Amino acid sequence: MHAGSAKGFVRNSSLIFKSKQKTGDYHGDMNSENFERWIKESLLTSLEEPSIIIIDNASYHSRDANPWPTTSWKKNQLQEWMKHKNIDYLPTETMAQLRQKIGQRPDKKYVVDNMILEAGHEVLRLPPYHCQFNAIEMVWSEAKRYYDKHIGRLKDPLVCWDAALNSVTEQHWYNYVSHTDKIIRESWEKEKGIMAVTEPLIINLDSDCSFSDTD
Repeated sequence: MHAGSAKGFVRNSSLIFKSKQKTGDYHGDMNSENFERWIKESLLTSLEEPSIIIIDNASYHSRDANPWPTTSWKKNQLQEWMKHKNIDYLPTETMAQLRQKIGQRPDKKYVVDNMILEAGHEVLRLPPYHCQFNAIEMVWSEAKRYYDKHIGRLKDPLVCWDAALNSVTEQHWYNYVSHTDKIIRESWEKEKGIMAVTEPLIINLDSDCSFSDTD
């Protein structure tokens, strides 16, 4: 893991560790515990000024700070949760009655977001499947190309990866961030265009007709 901006990589925020998986898929090792520890101990302590931290919605980025019962929960699970939340209930109450007491869940809050906000920064979560809005995706692509090209000569994975990161200069970062900013602005202009040509459908309650042609 790493972080950066138009000024380059954030110093002292790199994390690399040996995977225990033999499948080649790092997701088995990367979990909320590891990610949150990195946020707290590496990233937040390395930022020199208030920042907007852009992250996607990977599961290990998104541990719920206030887990809420799901429709798959059994009655005993619901009762235990209510007991923990100090919500009174009767053992004879049905699932529907218990859920009515619980009510609608509040807006979801993530553990990582709370950590970042408490440290004086802001969080910007990307829309699902919009990795093109994050400049670090291009940084990773460049670093991985360097790694694949030089690992045969350097042999040591840690040495090669360190060299790959060093190959991504501050100028590269600046270019990637500028390119990403352009993509975001172009996408926003397209969205505004779509909203501008979409005519609203208005229900006129004072008319005998169900719908009005009024713009």
